[in-house]
Amino acid sequence: MMRLLPLILLAQLSTAQTSQIPAAEPQNTTFNATYGQINPSQAEARIARANLSEELSAAVLVAANFERSNWAGSSTQLDPFYDDIPSNASTAPAGSVIKIEQYTNTSFYTLAPNVALSRFLFMTENFNGTAIPASAFVLWPWMPRQFSNISGLPVVVVVAPDYAGLGVDHDGNGTYIPHQYLAYPAHGNDLIYSVQAAQKAWPALSKEFIVMGHSQGGGAAWSAAQILARNPVEGYLGTVAGSPGTSLQASLTFNQGKPASIGSYLLRAGLNIKSIFPSFNLGTWINEKGLRIASLLQDLQGCQSVALELLGQTDLYKQNWNSTWYFSRFNNLTSNGGKPFAGPMLVLQGTNDSSVFEPGTTAAVNATCASFPNHSLQYAMFQGVSHVPVLNAGQQIWLEWIADRFNGIPASKGCSSTLYKPELSVASYQKELKLFLQYPEYGYETA
Repeated sequence: MMRLLPLILLAQLSTAQTSQIPAAEPQNTTFNATYGQINPSQAEARIARANLSEELSAAVLVAANFERSNWAGSSTQLDPFYDDIPSNASTAPAGSVIKIEQYTNTSFYTLAPNVALSRFLFMTENFNGTAIPASAFVLWPWMPRQFSNISGLPVVVVVAPDYAGLGVDHDGNGTYIPHQYLAYPAHGNDLIYSVQAAQKAWPALSKEFIVMGHSQGGGAAWSAAQILARNPVEGYLGTVAGSPGTSLQASLTFNQGKPASIGSYLLRAGLNIKSIFPSFNLGTWINEKGLRIASLLQDLQGCQSVALELLGQTDLYKQNWNSTWYFSRFNNLTSNGGKPFAGPMLVLQGTNDSSVFEPGTTAAVNATCASFPNHSLQYAMFQGVSHVPVLNAGQQIWLEWIADRFNGIPASKGCSSTLYKPELSVASYQKELKLFLQYPEYGYETA
């Protein structure tokens, strides 16, 4: 009997570096990576071009080396799996699988015990509808879970795509693939086409799947639901959107008191809008100082840690950014909320979220419910909870919601909104993660 494996689609990826296991010694507090570290003397010249302060220059160097310490094996640009794109990528349609690594070395990754990993490349579509290659992975649990409406011996599987442009950064012809940051329909395409490719690569996977994401991934999941309303896909059971990005406008509106956040959003979104609007120039939104920062960010191949250091300044953007045609057009084309969606959908939001503000998510939910009151949308808010911890606070809610979908239990029709409160006072609870994952070097650390 064929085993059918229910799919949960997840828009996140976390990696860590491995090392040889030495004799037992106290754990060190240095970076684990032995490659990829930026030579300080070489970095000085690169950083100097951005005209940074000595203090900020040092912080950027530390952040860049920290990111490299978390690479899995090496940079994706040096990993043949991501760098060597099959020739059929130039003609394969979206949803095609173009490369499979059945057994991935899990020692390079920070994974729970008894989890296996496979990587694959697939074809997706960017915002403009061009088919491009992207990457993803599948997490395989050791013990399968039973669901009443799925025959055989099912396994819950996480299929997690990288956003197009991240992981794979060029096509089969060597052409650069930009990451179209906050172009949520493009990210939604990545989710939908990755699951179709995974189903082709591993026929044991079930047709049934759930889309789930958090933050930018939450926006991707919501947008995927909007895409699926127009273009249904067999087996789709619903969407979970945690702390979801809803639009560039919302991100900026609720950061009006935080000039550094405005500059960060405009710069990161503007870096690749040219791939959507060829006539766009980053200088339309970003001033000369911001352009130097943007150049350094790209030169260092900086990700979130480097960006947090570089973009935490208040004077990187021009004041007329919101009066440009590009801004309004991009916002209208890429926003979530107030549009038809394929349900059911569960939206999770913390009331103390300083990255995706609750009023913005609530406004998108309200606009959607006002236009489509008979759709199934469950809005769960969590008192005093911040951005990432909403997944911990709401764990019982979304786990049960997912199980119900796989068990064939229909979601209630219409919109509902619930504010969940903790057992003790909000001030009693740990607010944020106060630890980071580090690869265990010694046997006693796994006891």
